[in-house]
Amino acid sequence: MSNMDDIFEKKKVNSPDEKQPFDKEDWAAKKQQQRNEVFALAERTAEEIVSKDTNFTGYLDTMSRFDLYSPTNILLIYAQNPDATRIGDYEHWKEAGTPVNKGEKGIVILEPGPEYTREDGSTAVSYNTKSVFDINQTSAELLKPLKPRNIRSLCQALVDASPVPIQLVEKLSGNNKAAGALYQPSQNRIEIVQGLDGPNLFRCLAQEICLAQIDVTGRECHSPEFVAYAASYALCRKNGVDTQSYDFSKISELFIESDSQAVRSECTAIRDTVSEVSTEVYKKLEAQKSAKNQEAR
Repeated sequence: MSNMDDIFEKKKVNSPDEKQPFDKEDWAAKKQQQRNEVFALAERTAEEIVSKDTNFTGYLDTMSRFDLYSPTNILLIYAQNPDATRIGDYEHWKEAGTPVNKGEKGIVILEPGPEYTREDGSTAVSYNTKSVFDINQTSAELLKPLKPRNIRSLCQALVDASPVPIQLVEKLSGNNKAAGALYQPSQNRIEIVQGLDGPNLFRCLAQEICLAQIDVTGRECHSPEFVAYAASYALCRKNGVDTQSYDFSKISELFIESDSQAVRSECTAIRDTVSEVSTEVYKKLEAQKSAKNQEAR
């Protein structure tokens, strides 16, 4: 009888520990598919946030916490973890000594990659997907809520951050008599009525400062008034000012003929306005703090 050992040499069986060869094309295809899925999620979310008011205010709430992120990434954070407050990748939390909890699903966002040349000769930036995790997905203790800022200091910082002069008046000179403040582009100023309390002063002034910021920067948007209104809401949320008076109940009517690209364009204008005004307010608050420290010495 012949030996049968040769049948075991016909097919090589990989051991469990043996690494498979890296397939660059397969890896690239999977990464491209993931990018496509992420961009599609951002597109769907852009349409969803203007379908009803609670969606839109939820998105603005997320923006108020992540206004330094790109508009697309804010959409992605809202879509995957709308309650996120502080995010970082796996290595970030590991280096902080608070590793990500086992089994947590990351928030997939986009980060800029290398530039490339399109077929028409123009230059564009490629994007890669990246998984990040919120602080509540780690072993870190949740951040304690910050104490509300002193409303007087906050209003003073907002006044100092205005891109145009502000004038205190007994009554507004424009047609909107019910408003507490009014941006007058022809006169390059903002009027603010006397007698407003802190929260109302911040809300009214924030909206008109945002409108002035849009005008001064030449920012393109479909409705500057709406962008300023939404941006002022986000600024209030960011600084702990009550937002109950804001009304976005007609959001779906406003965007009824808009596609996702148009929605994202307005979201970009809102985010840019919030980021610019908020940055200036923060600088003024830091200047106030520095001045108080100097006085205390």
